[in-house]
Amino acid sequence: MPDKDGVMQCIPCDKDAISTVIWDMLKAKLDHVRVTNQTLLSRKWCACVPYIMQGLPVPDGMMSPYQPVAIDEFLRLFRFKSATDEEGTRGTGFTPLYFACLSGNLPAARALLEAGADVHCATTMRCTQFGFGGGAPPLSAAMAFGAGDVGDLVKMLLDSGADPNYRGHNGGTPAHVAVMFSNAQSL
Repeated sequence: MPDKDGVMQCIPCDKDAISTVIWDMLKAKLDHVRVTNQTLLSRKWCACVPYIMQGLPVPDGMMSPYQPVAIDEFLRLFRFKSATDEEGTRGTGFTPLYFACLSGNLPAARALLEAGADVHCATTMRCTQFGFGGGAPPLSAAMAFGAGDVGDLVKMLLDSGADPNYRGHNGGTPAHVAVMFSNAQSL
């Protein structure tokens, strides 16, 4: 808010102190959803960790478990059996590839595509936590938060055949998602 002279005023932020508080809250939430066996919610929170902590200092070695590069570690963290879990007509569409894209994990997304993940598989249910209606493909997930190398991730998905004009159940395209989340860097 500007002061009487029009100079913007802000509250100084101690990033070290605030990152410790946020990190502790995230870990408590992740522990809770794991213990209560809320698999889908656990997957969503794990995918958000890199975005939430972006730009904040994190204790050494604490982020690496939430940004696994190896496909087996990624599948274990997100509680999937294979690269193609949750695909097909009976699945939720919340696939390993969807969560790799949501978390901005380029190496995991690349490995999942190489293992046969479907770049066209879209969610069959709403994801209100992220503001998505049903029908959100991995490309929309990548364009939502923009954690990590989002430009390279989007390029890789497009090169793999992702449809930038795909319309989800609410009529939105991946570009609409990028605008909705103020993530112009992904366009």
